[in-house]
Amino acid sequence: MRAHFENLFRDHGIRNRSQAIAVWSVRRKSGRLRPADECPYPKPFPPSFTECRAFQATQMVTLDISHRSLGSVLTCRHLESRLVPTTDYRWYACVIGDAEARRRWSNAVGPTRLHEISALRQEVSALSGPYV
Repeated sequence: MRAHFENLFRDHGIRNRSQAIAVWSVRRKSGRLRPADECPYPKPFPPSFTECRAFQATQMVTLDISHRSLGSVLTCRHLESRLVPTTDYRWYACVIGDAEARRRWSNAVGPTRLHEISALRQEVSALSGPYV
C-alpha cells in the first residue's frame, strides 16, 4: 500500500498527503454529484481564511507517507471525513450541515462572537502546540 502511494505521489509530482488532499479537493468530479454537506473550500485553509463564516480554526499536525511530521496546518473544527456508502469516495463534511445550515448557524452566533471564538482557539493552540 505504501509503495502504491509513493508511486502515485512521484508520478503526479506530489510531495505529501496534504498536497494530495489539496489537489484532490479542487479537481472536478465529472458526472458525480457532490454531497450537500461537503465543505466546498480548498484545504488546507490559509491562515487568513475568512470565506466561511462558520469556520473555526484549529491546528493539526500533518504526516508524510512515512508518518513523519510535516508541521501544522489550519483546519476547521467542524470538518469530518465521511465515506459514501458502497464506494471508496471520501469527502470532508461540515458537521453543521449544508451551506444554508452554516449560514443559519453563523447568523445565530453572530460574526463578532465567531471572531472571538476563533481568536481564542488560535491563542490556545499557540500555547498548547509545543505540548501536543
